[in-house]
Amino acid sequence: RFHRSRRFRLPGQLLALPRLLLLLLLLSPLLLHRRRRRRQPQRRHGRLFLQLDPEGLALTAAAMALSQFRVAGLRFFRRQLSPFREPVRPPPSLSSWPPPSPSVLPPPGLLRMRGGDRPLHLSQRKSLGQVFLKRRDVVDKILAHAAVTNQTDVVEIGCGLGALTIPLAESARSLTIIESDSGFLAKTVGLIPDGFRGIIDAQHGDFTKVRFDAVKPSRFTVVANLPYQISTDFVQAVISSRGRIERAIIMVQAEFADRIVASPGSKIYGSLSIFAQFYLNVRNLFLVPRTAFSPVPKVDSRVIEIVPREKPLHDVDQEAFFTLVRSAFWGRRKTLARCMRDSPFMKNAPFKIKNPEDCEFFRNKPRVRGEELSIDDFVQLYKEIVEK
Repeated sequence: RFHRSRRFRLPGQLLALPRLLLLLLLLSPLLLHRRRRRRQPQRRHGRLFLQLDPEGLALTAAAMALSQFRVAGLRFFRRQLSPFREPVRPPPSLSSWPPPSPSVLPPPGLLRMRGGDRPLHLSQRKSLGQVFLKRRDVVDKILAHAAVTNQTDVVEIGCGLGALTIPLAESARSLTIIESDSGFLAKTVGLIPDGFRGIIDAQHGDFTKVRFDAVKPSRFTVVANLPYQISTDFVQAVISSRGRIERAIIMVQAEFADRIVASPGSKIYGSLSIFAQFYLNVRNLFLVPRTAFSPVPKVDSRVIEIVPREKPLHDVDQEAFFTLVRSAFWGRRKTLARCMRDSPFMKNAPFKIKNPEDCEFFRNKPRVRGEELSIDDFVQLYKEIVEK
């Protein structure tokens, strides 16, 4: 793949032509064999001999030689291009900010290094959920809702190409960046103007493992375009560190945002909805279409605001309460009473429950299911069924 990492690039059709010729040459003996009359095997001295096709052998040998010549040609081009490689340059920075177009951010591969026109070829990894914003109006709306001032300590998770990082660094008191891709982390820090790099605390690590443990400020605000696959881990991290987080303005998958704010009776209402609403105040802000990202994902996104509650909604044993909630959604097509009896969560629970038939809750609602109950209903069930 040397042609992808050099400034000089061979046309894609030219590189694909030898492969096509090689395939045709390998298939040619079969095509020629069909046009001829089928030769019968001959028996000589009790052994079976097959007549070989000399033209097929010649074509196969030619195909193998062509393959070797192609490899040799690629090596030749690599040697010819190596003297023209540009020297390693210092960390990149934008020659001008904001970009020329007020509505479109510079996409990957089009960022220019200061003092030259060589583009930065950055590869995005789908395994990390690297989907970058390219619309300036979406960035401005996120920053308007975040309302960051010079008295705000900000944490950003997943900096990408710095669409949010650069304006946050110019307005916040301190900025902590948590990024799992060291390449994009180094590039983004290089794009920040020199006068604001002193407030940057760049941390290379997986957020699902480090979470907010290494964040230095005691109270901070989270502003981030989250990778889709860490959304649930982020909610759990916010709940565990809710005493330190003032608020969070994050962009997540639209379906995930709808799940955590869902109401009882809806199809997407589940244990995640109760878990988030028990500790957090969540509010939908605005929808972001999939075309606002590069590369274009398969789903839309939504920006939400999360504000931790001062204390949980109810004073209960949280381990026992959420074991009860997970059991209720264990079988969505089963009644709640059957889930209480058959759920594996209840069988392995460190507490005992009463027989559902002895509870007044089930006598009043014998056919009720878990997705029909609100948080207050689950608290009422908890008080009746869990033995103290």
